[in-house]
Amino acid sequence: MLAALLLPALSRAREAARNAQCKNNLRQFGIAFSAQADRGRTKKLVSGPYDWGRDGCPDTVGWVADVVNSGSGSPADQMCPTSPLRALEKLNDLVGTGKSSDLQGSIEAGNQIFAGACSAFTGPTAGYDPQGHPYVDPTTRGRTLPEYVLDEFIKKGVNTNYSASWFAARERLRVSNASGNVAFDASKSAKEQAGSKAGAYQGLTLRVVEASPIPSSAIPLLGDSAPGDSNEAILGTDIDTDLGLVTGARLAEAFNDGPAYFDTSTSNVRLIEKLTPAVLPLFTGTDPIFTDDFVPNLDTLPEDVSNTTMGGADGRLWLQDTRDWFAWHAGGGKPSANILMADASVIEVNDLDVDGFLNPGFPIDTMTATKSLDERKSDIGYTTSTVEFDPGSCYNGPSIDGNAIGKGTFE
Repeated sequence: MLAALLLPALSRAREAARNAQCKNNLRQFGIAFSAQADRGRTKKLVSGPYDWGRDGCPDTVGWVADVVNSGSGSPADQMCPTSPLRALEKLNDLVGTGKSSDLQGSIEAGNQIFAGACSAFTGPTAGYDPQGHPYVDPTTRGRTLPEYVLDEFIKKGVNTNYSASWFAARERLRVSNASGNVAFDASKSAKEQAGSKAGAYQGLTLRVVEASPIPSSAIPLLGDSAPGDSNEAILGTDIDTDLGLVTGARLAEAFNDGPAYFDTSTSNVRLIEKLTPAVLPLFTGTDPIFTDDFVPNLDTLPEDVSNTTMGGADGRLWLQDTRDWFAWHAGGGKPSANILMADASVIEVNDLDVDGFLNPGFPIDTMTATKSLDERKSDIGYTTSTVEFDPGSCYNGPSIDGNAIGKGTFE
């Protein structure tokens, strides 16, 4: 009887220890990023996400490589201990069973896709292909591809179950001139080409953080990873049984998808990079999309969350799609996720409606008449309009740029 009474307390104590370890992992990464920005030529806090096809070989480019190559840690040994996910879905790309990207094509000069240990993946066509790419062991050991990935990536620290924010991965949108107005041109984002950044930058620089009206303590960098989509985030081959990296293991998302709004006509969170018309004025011109948007906060009632009243000139409320983070931690209260900020602090964000995801303020309740709770959970992820981020402590609006970026033509 006494043992039965003690078990829940013991379970909570174990989770509290795991939660503390998770926070410490993120804090150590934040210290590494700050040191890198201080000494690096590019002044980047992070050089991008872990994404072979878009950013480059993950032992050379991306925040995981930043930590490993600076000697600051080993992300493979500093994973969230609560999360059951033991790697990102991009691991499938390395072992030739990838489905998380439709990127194909030749590699442009200067791209780092075949840098580092990925030099073993080049073939006669030198094209990026996550679904059965060429492989030759550069040593005489004759290792299989999974053995090579285990030795040259995972055992050297290149693995994680944390996801980058879109700000850490892409910083901000690249802009175009649209009749004198600063605009985003989705047609130039080249989403299907290897090396594509989908119309944005790569990595996050310290100068953008310091010039932003958003304090560094509120700009998120990393968080607990959500499971990847079921059609692409299931490991396709055995790598290491002891690590849980076996065929059929669920894998995690790599980074958040960026600025989006909730389309009530289609019940979808729509990303800016996939919109038509392609040219969208951001700050000036006809119906600029990022002007006068109100980013909801924890005091905003679910019934007040609306594209119409909060969406500014274009009638769309633009926020970050944060569904690549997940609230794994639960020590007796509401589930929560740990988030690393740009000043190396770590905050804990509660999942108030207990759907696993953290909603920055998308008006999901507009779907209650047409979609059941289970349908919203499976089709959208977010299940209610409950706001779960306070923008003062974790900003998830569409842009961290200051007003100067929107200067029009007047000189």
